[in-house]
Amino acid sequence: MNKYLDKIDKVFTICCTDDNGRINIANYMKNRLFGDFCEIRYTAKFKRPEINIESLFDKYEDLKALSDDTWWGTYNCAREHYLTIKQAYNRGFETIMICEDDFRVEPDNEEEFKNAITQLPDDFDIVKMYSNNNTLISDDNKDFELYNDYYYKFVEDSNNYSSTICIIYSRKGMEYMMKWYEEEFMPFDRYFNIICTEKFNEAIINNELKVYHLIPVYLILEPYDSQITYRKSSS
Repeated sequence: MNKYLDKIDKVFTICCTDDNGRINIANYMKNRLFGDFCEIRYTAKFKRPEINIESLFDKYEDLKALSDDTWWGTYNCAREHYLTIKQAYNRGFETIMICEDDFRVEPDNEEEFKNAITQLPDDFDIVKMYSNNNTLISDDNKDFELYNDYYYKFVEDSNNYSSTICIIYSRKGMEYMMKWYEEEFMPFDRYFNIICTEKFNEAIINNELKVYHLIPVYLILEPYDSQITYRKSSS
C-alpha cells in the first residue's frame, strides 16, 4: 500500500488539539494514506506557567488581538514540530514527512498526491506541499523555476510561503529547522515567511538548502472546507 512512500523513511502527524473531531480526521487520513507507516503524535493544549506567553508573541502585531487560548495553541504547535523533527533526527531517519491535523487529500486526488510523492526531487532538503500563498505559485513567479511536472524549485523567497500543513525534510533540512528554532522561537510556519525572518530566504540564495514547492494541484485543502469534505466522504 505504501510503495509510493519509498523515498520517505517515516510520516508523522502532529495532532496538537483537544478537538475530538480533528483527532478522528487525523486518524482517518493516516489510515487512508499511510497506514502504520505514519506515527501520530497526540498532544493536548497546555499552559506553562514559567513562560510569559504575551512577551513571547510581543513582536507579532497580528497575534496580539488573539485569545490567550490561541496563543498557547500556536506555542504548542511550534514546540511539537521542533520535538518531532529532533526525535526523528535522533532516531536516524534520513527523510520524513510531517503533517498537521488539518492536512487533507481529497479521495478524488489521492492518486495525484501519490504520483507527486514518487516524483520528489532527488536533491531536496525541504519540500513544501502547501503554502498560504498557493495562489502566487506559478510559472511567472520569480521566486521559482520549474523542476518537473510536480515541483517548482525556490530560487529566492520574496513572498510569504508560510504554512506547515505538510512538509517533507531531508536530514539536512531537519538540521536547519532545529537550528532556527533554537536560535529564535517563532510560530513554526513563520520561519518560511520573509516578513518575519530572512533565514529561509538566505539559505535559498546562498545555496545552503535545496527547497521545492508542490505545483498547486488542489490536493491539500484548508481546514474547515476539508472537514466538511471529510464528513461527506465518510457518510
